[in-house]
Amino acid sequence: MNRERSIEIEKLKANMKKLEQVNAILEKEIAEDKRTMEELKANEERLNFALEGSGDGVWDWNAITNEMIYSKGWKGMLGYEENEIQNLFSEWDELLHPEDKESAYLKLNRYLKGVVPAYDSEYRLRAKDGFYKWILSKGKIISWTTDGKPLRVTGTHSDINSRKLMEQELREAKERFSNVLEYSQDASYRRNVVTDKYDYMSPVFERLTGYTLEEILVMNENTVFKKIHPDDSDDVIQRIKEASAKNGASETIAIEYRFLCKNGEYRWFLDRFTSVKGKLLQPSFRYGVFQDITFQKNVKEELKKAKEIAEKASINKSEFIANMSHELRTPINVTLAGVQLFELYLKNGSYLNKEKTSKHLKAMKRNCMRLLRLVNNLIDSTKIDAGFYEPHFRNQDIVSLINRIALSVSDYAKQKDINLLFHTDIEKMLITCDVDMIERIMLNIISNAIKFTADSVLINIYKGVDRIVISVKDNGIGIEKENQNIIFERYKQVSKLFTRENEGSGIGLSLTKSLVEMHGGNISVKSEYGKGCEFIIELPVKYDTNEECIIHNFNETEDKDKFIEKMNVEFSDIYE
Repeated sequence: MNRERSIEIEKLKANMKKLEQVNAILEKEIAEDKRTMEELKANEERLNFALEGSGDGVWDWNAITNEMIYSKGWKGMLGYEENEIQNLFSEWDELLHPEDKESAYLKLNRYLKGVVPAYDSEYRLRAKDGFYKWILSKGKIISWTTDGKPLRVTGTHSDINSRKLMEQELREAKERFSNVLEYSQDASYRRNVVTDKYDYMSPVFERLTGYTLEEILVMNENTVFKKIHPDDSDDVIQRIKEASAKNGASETIAIEYRFLCKNGEYRWFLDRFTSVKGKLLQPSFRYGVFQDITFQKNVKEELKKAKEIAEKASINKSEFIANMSHELRTPINVTLAGVQLFELYLKNGSYLNKEKTSKHLKAMKRNCMRLLRLVNNLIDSTKIDAGFYEPHFRNQDIVSLINRIALSVSDYAKQKDINLLFHTDIEKMLITCDVDMIERIMLNIISNAIKFTADSVLINIYKGVDRIVISVKDNGIGIEKENQNIIFERYKQVSKLFTRENEGSGIGLSLTKSLVEMHGGNISVKSEYGKGCEFIIELPVKYDTNEECIIHNFNETEDKDKFIEKMNVEFSDIYE
């Protein structure tokens, strides 16, 4: 019995020992679990502290129950207190901006279905103040259901509102800058000197030159140089090479040159650029602005021409004034001499015979007519320039008119031993003209022919295409080719033609040209030096049916007397 009891005691002691060992193990495990829990708590506190310190919020979503836990930082990010947002997924949905819902749900579902490896989404949430804030949400699935569906998804919320606003401002600034470049009158560019290609060219270049951006961006420097006008290319190449050879950023270079556009036209451009040489392995660039200055160049050229014309006119006027002084002085001196002579005869009581008196009076009268012709030409030229010269157009038989003028002048020509002939194949041709102006035109041309011819003047009239052509030809010394373009200019004289016997003010042919042009016609000269001149007047054949333009009928006596007076005035500068 004692033996059995001893055995039981031994068993009991063994069990107690085992219990002590189990108890020790349990106490150790409990202590370890406690330490683990404390470490987890500490880690959680550190994580929360880190998240709160970074300003980010935390969320934890049960994808099965739709329970959503939002951290204090998550709520505070939007300005809400902890009790103002419930732990429901629907709270997030309600705060989501309507315009962002579709894209936010699309990104979330793509991640849950495994289409993308990570959840990363940007959207706007409504803050407590009613404004929307941009949020960056990142998350990860941390547990799955037994059938492999996402159970818990946890993640962070970051406030990216400032970044988004900056991005928007940057986009707007870039858009404004792009608009400035696009709608500017100048083209901006950047050329990579290492690759020898343009890596940027504003769209304005296409508008300025006609080349597309694709065409210009592939052009190397030699191709560009070939499109520069040959007269400008050497200077452009030299200045570009000098700028490229400098280290660092060069000064701004401005070059004007002509560039061949796509339509085959050369246009003037101002190219302002700066060369920047890269350091070490960095490339070198040339930054520039391309400006079309064709209009400015043309204006400058026009101003230069206008200045030359003004200076030429000034010289011509000076020459004219000098010549006019002589033209005025000569007839005045002759007339004054005659008056003084008559005064002397009267003072001395000398006898004045008829022949002497007639001779002096004739010279005085001719010189008075020279003055009258000169004054008339000056006044009429001024009127034409000012637009105050009024023609009186009538329908007139031009053949009859020219024939009458030729017959009236032929007697005067005979006195000068000049044979004046009139020829026409046309019997009659009605045109609208100013009779007085036609007479003046013809008298001026015939007067010049009589001055310089050797012994004959031929007046010919014939029909052209819609025009009547009047030709006055002499066999005098003629006009050198280089002087034929200036004889119709105001105040111009071909000096070699003028001798003491043949003088003029330089107004007559200019005035004649203006009178012809007032009829819608033109006047020209053909001449070979030493073989005479041919002045050709072309007048349009037009007939006005207006009652005011009835056919002009000549009064034989009255009109002839007026014409002779005109002829005497026009021929007054031809010396006896």
